[in-house]
Amino acid sequence: MQFDIVGISLLIFLAMTAISILIVVGFGLKNVIAGKFQAFKIAMIVAPFVVFFGAYGVLGDWTEAGVATFLIQLAVMGATLALMGLRNSFKS
Repeated sequence: MQFDIVGISLLIFLAMTAISILIVVGFGLKNVIAGKFQAFKIAMIVAPFVVFFGAYGVLGDWTEAGVATFLIQLAVMGATLALMGLRNSFKS
């Protein structure tokens, strides 16, 4: 099997990305075990994955699930901004 420079670069990039993700997850688990976490922050990080896999379960296609996840997250963000704006408008 012969690799060109692009293939080698891509493999190095993917390996470094995977190692970085494993390190971040490792330190995150360490903080959860030590009790230094806030449930809201963890929920905000996990929410897109839950939405994505839920959309994949319903739609059955990775691409459609990705687009649906984007649109759902966009709608939730828009609704949140609108509600915060309304809340601040009526706050005295």
